[in-house]
Amino acid sequence: MRKQVTVSAAVPGRVLYSELTAAERPGALSLGRALTGAGTRA
Repeated sequence: MRKQVTVSAAVPGRVLYSELTAAERPGALSLGRALTGAGTRA
């Protein structure tokens, strides 16, 4: 089976880090760390 790849629209709610303001970036980094478990020690 195969399917033709098509160009899709932007994902709703998606924001690039580079599009964030300087004030929003620290919060985005904290959320990313929480999501991935980064910064936790085993």
